[in-house]
Amino acid sequence: MDETNRTVPHSTDAEKSVLGSILLSSLAAEKALEVLNAEDFFSVAHRDIFSAMQALYNSGKLIDNVTLVDMLERQGKLDSAGGMGYIAELAIYTPSAANIEHYISIVEGHSMRRRLISVGSGIAQDAAGSEKETAAILDDAERRIYDIAMRKTADTMEPISSVYSRVYTQIGEYMQNRGRRTGIATGLIDLDELTSGLQRSDLIIIAGRPATGKSAFALNIAAHAAIREGATVAVFSLEMSKEQVVMRIMASESGVNMQKLRTGELGATEILKIADRFNTVGEAKILIDDTPGVTVAEVRSKCRRIQAIHGLDVVIIDYLQLMQSAKSQDSRVLEISAMTRALKILARELNVAVVVLSQLSREPDKRKDHTPLMSDLRESGSIEQDADVIMMLYRPAAYPDTQEAMDGDNTSYINVAKHRNGATASIKVMWVPELTKYANYAPDPD
Repeated sequence: MDETNRTVPHSTDAEKSVLGSILLSSLAAEKALEVLNAEDFFSVAHRDIFSAMQALYNSGKLIDNVTLVDMLERQGKLDSAGGMGYIAELAIYTPSAANIEHYISIVEGHSMRRRLISVGSGIAQDAAGSEKETAAILDDAERRIYDIAMRKTADTMEPISSVYSRVYTQIGEYMQNRGRRTGIATGLIDLDELTSGLQRSDLIIIAGRPATGKSAFALNIAAHAAIREGATVAVFSLEMSKEQVVMRIMASESGVNMQKLRTGELGATEILKIADRFNTVGEAKILIDDTPGVTVAEVRSKCRRIQAIHGLDVVIIDYLQLMQSAKSQDSRVLEISAMTRALKILARELNVAVVVLSQLSREPDKRKDHTPLMSDLRESGSIEQDADVIMMLYRPAAYPDTQEAMDGDNTSYINVAKHRNGATASIKVMWVPELTKYANYAPDPD
């Protein structure tokens, strides 16, 4: 064996034991073939043998010395795999197929180390001579290492037969849970009935004019998801401090007037209400970051760490137009477009619901009917294209020329203008200004 082979992490004995265990036990074969790939083996001969085993397994055939030799012969790789004698030795010299999980762990560990060496070399080259921006090099480095940690492989193609099987099972589960939510509830009953909650891997846009309660709505979602659904929620607040975020959640959850919380003019009743919700709010799995001008790369990096340590279900970003672009573009529209695409990829990569707040242009203010339209999305770029769900907030009372403003009517609307996997509708809700909260609509009794 040459010097290179001695320094590259691998275990010939562990690789042989995995292959021998597959020949000895169908249970061991199932475990190994579900976890490992041919690329995990250092020896080229072992890769060829494992690939032949995969072909037999995928075609539903028994894996033994005879079928394996036959498959290798048909693939023209029997000689390069060591011949019939080597195949026979694999089972004979395997200590025990019962230790398959330990053998797999050794092979997998060495494979990951080799990938780290390869990725580390590439990162070093980029850092030393690449013309990429430093932020891009850091993001790429973190992504490549994260991919190794998540055991991603280069081959993402999958036959429709295996996908169909999963979908068929999923439909069966939907039938058993008919009428139940499939996502994380927002706490607004009519909205949850329409969307079945916040769905994992979805990019959800909440849009509105300033002072329409976008931040309040997002924090209502965060509190409900964490406190009542047991979800882990990451909040990136680019406009408010951490303390302001918690103050809003406390007002909404305790039912104590926000103004009283800010001024400290609290009576015994209000103090008891706050005390009653103190532990519940304090123990909620909500993580808050108030870094101003954060980039998508920074959000991605922090979310990966949160997911690795705490698990992660929902990401909330308040708000899109305050985010910084990692790379300067010719226009802000192009920058926003690049960010929404990256946020959609983040939602899919981490399998979380990503909720992003976005400003609307002034167009609704200019129209007689102030109801917002998707065309009002500010610097929209690819927002309409990338988003799975777009919700537009409309509070008629925010406009002095409306009847609602004259009557002091806080009836509001969440217009679900886009719903990739379902129907659209306008949901009637109530705005509770003293608690900075959206609540379920309850019409006044006649």
